Amino acid sequence: MKTGKYIIIAILAVTFLVLGYGKLKEKKAIPEGKNPTEDSTTSNKENSNRIDLSMKIKVPSEIKEDTEIETIEVKRKDFQDTISVIGEISANPDNIRKIGARLAGRITSVNFKEGDHVKKGDTLITLDSPDASRLRSKFLGSLSRYTASQKNYSRLKELVTLRLAGEQEAINAESELRIMESELEADRENLRVYDIAIPNMAKEKKETIGNYEVRSPKSGIILSREAIVGGQVDANTNMGTVGDISEVWFIGKLFEKDISKIGTGENAIIQLNAYPNTKFEGRLTYIGIQIDPSSRTVNARIVLKNKKNLAKVGLFGVAEISAIEPEVISVPSYCLTEVNGKVGVFVEEKPGEYVFREVAIGRKSNTLVEIVSGISEREFVVRKGIFFLKSILLKSTFGAED
Repeated sequence: MKTGKYIIIAILAVTFLVLGYGKLKEKKAIPEGKNPTEDSTTSNKENSNRIDLSMKIKVPSEIKEDTEIETIEVKRKDFQDTISVIGEISANPDNIRKIGARLAGRITSVNFKEGDHVKKGDTLITLDSPDASRLRSKFLGSLSRYTASQKNYSRLKELVTLRLAGEQEAINAESELRIMESELEADRENLRVYDIAIPNMAKEKKETIGNYEVRSPKSGIILSREAIVGGQVDANTNMGTVGDISEVWFIGKLFEKDISKIGTGENAIIQLNAYPNTKFEGRLTYIGIQIDPSSRTVNARIVLKNKKNLAKVGLFGVAEISAIEPEVISVPSYCLTEVNGKVGVFVEEKPGEYVFREVAIGRKSNTLVEIVSGISEREFVVRKGIFFLKSILLKSTFGAED
């Protein structure tokens, strides 16, 4: 049955075109002395100007069924727009740590290189540090004095019990023990502050007492290395950078005209120049508060997961930020057609009665087009059978030449 309908539609369309061509052949010959090109151009302009775009097209119900004309109701609904933002990948500063020593010394070994994966607490650099030697020696001295005071106090307590020593001697020994204990705790805290392991008095060797280990402050990837064996460093020397780049930032430049269209929390798709076939998903988390006077832009920060660590710091790209505007009149893009250079839609004003309506279009999404003016809510526009209606409208032009 559908095949028969399509045959009828094809016959009607061919008929309209044949009639139009016949009319054109009946035109008078171009008078002598006239430029054929100019005359043809003038004639075409006159013909196009004769198209009555306000003409109502009436389609009988039986033909309407054969041509399968379908309409949709115009409604206000959320319109999803996309805003393009140019920018580059940046590391989250909260996930980056500098590798440095808390004491001065000479580098004796380096156990990492750029790109290595490390864990927090891994030994990265070893220094020969006089300061570390001094702090360890002081701790060991305090530990030795504390041990001696502890033994002396225990001995005097036994002698007091046997009435071989005075009670005051035991009190003095206890007081000295508490002093030694306080000094020992102070030296232990100094070691902790400078990240020096508590030395073992029995195992500590003279040749290792000055060793100072620089450990990784964070789990992640070594982003840079500045340490060189034999180099002298102090507390202000940066010997490298380690960071977790499993999540990075895309810092884009948002034009002031687009600021009101989006807000934090909007989804974004980032495409980097280095990976044209890979898309990264992110979310807009921050819009800056200060406009750059030269570019009239504001920073927009998008947080994204760095899959396979492809998003290298500094790579340029474009972010498409989704912006949803509520209550917008829009139609599917396939409803639009062009007649006589004007873009519009066919509107069903009454059952079986159609008219071409020029429209002003706004933003476009993947499937929808915003209609700024030309049609109203609750009207019905043609979504199927547009070619058939357009053929009838154009045929009216050829008929007007008789």
